[in-house]
Amino acid sequence: MKKTSTIIYAVLTIVAVIGISIGAAAYYLFQTFDPASLLEQGIVQQEIRKRVGVQNAPIVDLLPQLLGIKEPRTYLFLFLNNTEMRPAGGFIGSYAVARITNGNIELITLEGSEQLDKRTPASFAPVPPLPITEHLGVSQWYFRDANWDPDFRVSAERVLSFYGSQGGAYADEIDLVVAIDTEVLEAVLKILGPVSADGKTFTADNVVELLQYDTSYGFNDRDIPFEDRKQILDTLFIDIKSKLPGSLIESYPAYIAAANTLIQEKHVQLYSKDPEEQRVFENRNIAGRVAAVTHDYLMWIDANLAALKTDRVISRDLSYTTRIREDGRTVARAEMTYTHSGTFDWRTSRYRTYARIFVPKGSQLLETSGDMRTDRSTDRGRIDSGELYDKSWFGTFISIEPGTTGVLSFTYLLPEDITADEPYELLVQKQAGIPTLDLTLDLEFATNLESAEPAEPQENWGDTYYQTAVTDMQTDQLFTVQY
Repeated sequence: MKKTSTIIYAVLTIVAVIGISIGAAAYYLFQTFDPASLLEQGIVQQEIRKRVGVQNAPIVDLLPQLLGIKEPRTYLFLFLNNTEMRPAGGFIGSYAVARITNGNIELITLEGSEQLDKRTPASFAPVPPLPITEHLGVSQWYFRDANWDPDFRVSAERVLSFYGSQGGAYADEIDLVVAIDTEVLEAVLKILGPVSADGKTFTADNVVELLQYDTSYGFNDRDIPFEDRKQILDTLFIDIKSKLPGSLIESYPAYIAAANTLIQEKHVQLYSKDPEEQRVFENRNIAGRVAAVTHDYLMWIDANLAALKTDRVISRDLSYTTRIREDGRTVARAEMTYTHSGTFDWRTSRYRTYARIFVPKGSQLLETSGDMRTDRSTDRGRIDSGELYDKSWFGTFISIEPGTTGVLSFTYLLPEDITADEPYELLVQKQAGIPTLDLTLDLEFATNLESAEPAEPQENWGDTYYQTAVTDMQTDQLFTVQY
């Protein structure tokens, strides 16, 4: 979403999304905060008048629906842990169901995803994708692993299906699915400042680590039963609840900026069962869709499989290279360099990922490098392939030990029509939830280039190559070359 987004949309995002980013926050914020009342305040109305533009009119028009003014709306919130990456943004660690009526939010249920999975009827036993079976050692596909598709709409529809089949509360009444990851809570605390619980001080820099430790191990030190291990969230968010409403009013520009950034970088994704709402979400690029394009395309997708929270210490450097063969066909190579900067500890292990690339439909795989059968074998891995989202995809497994670097590459032949068109266009889509990604392009063309957007460094002008780099790529990137 562009910075011209309305304050209404930012407030809705902050209150209905950021406010329940982890666990019990939902309980307190949902009971006491009224976004409809906030929208009536003079400062908000002034900001609305100043910021609303034609491009934002569809979002403004949806607000009565989203706030339950016309009729109650029921939301399913997915709390994604992007320190444990999954294709649609992170592992579904917990979830909440809430109903919004006239701007008032009522919490219906809030729990860890494992609680829902434990109640799964024996009659519901879908077979998981082969990589989940092989690398997680499970034979049944559960709600917690349902966001296997990088297209959030596809994953959200499966999540809803699994949720209903596994006996989820109010499954038939859910209207919207909202997914958020850990960077949402960190963004709030950067603005709100330190908060406290059980003698601990939580900041944007330590909140994820402290909560993960306390809900994984620390509860044992305080003789708290496993089923009550998340009670620290209660006291933590009492402090957040007391500070957030005033902070939203006093620091609303900062919250607007945070909401814009979180949406642009795919830390917030929305899906609606209402076709008109979904169309608006997709047009505003907040629906987490895999783009439909006819030109060159690349998206690299990682799925952390039994590697704890190791994504927090993984740096990714993606390079995309093309070369023209003697017969005039173009060979492409997508290569990911994973740098593991961690050591073995309570939340860090060797990195184990099932990686897939999505490329133009009709691409032909020529070779791979770096693939592994398992993390304890020197044998080459199985290479999977298929077609999805009107694209071809290739996938395999790789493991990287702490303190080392691993490189995985796919080399493939592009369809002839991809490089025949002028101008040449390439869209590189970023996986939702990925915290950081460096991108390097080295593309060869048959004739000298006339121009490119973004421009190459000046020292690279005047030849048949387009060579550029994007450091810390946080959003999707489109490249255009005239030759």
